[in-house]
Amino acid sequence: MNIVVTNVKGGVGKTTTTMYLAAAAASRGREAVLVIDADRQASSAEWFDAMPLDEVELVEAPSERTVTRAMGRHGGIAVVDTRLVTSGSCGPPSPRLTPSSSRRAQVGWRPRGWWQPSR
Repeated sequence: MNIVVTNVKGGVGKTTTTMYLAAAAASRGREAVLVIDADRQASSAEWFDAMPLDEVELVEAPSERTVTRAMGRHGGIAVVDTRLVTSGSCGPPSPRLTPSSSRRAQVGWRPRGWWQPSR
């Protein structure tokens, strides 16, 4: 299962949500858990370096290709930390990261709540 945690702005809890979802999934012990840090700030990677989670693997994915490959090859639960990029967004994120992760997501989260990606 691929879960995408996203929002347009920073400071809304994307990384915290990503890491807590990964920890909760790992605590169940039934599936492998992968955190994919697709945000250029690399907050999930910094969090993971400071406080590694048992049974959780981290992939830093700064490109659409890396995100797509990591989500496609993982057989357990993948939680993606990324910034939602819209036509009105500003800042350095690649506009391709969120669409590529959203296409492979089974479920997504942003502060307004859960969403089901359209196919």
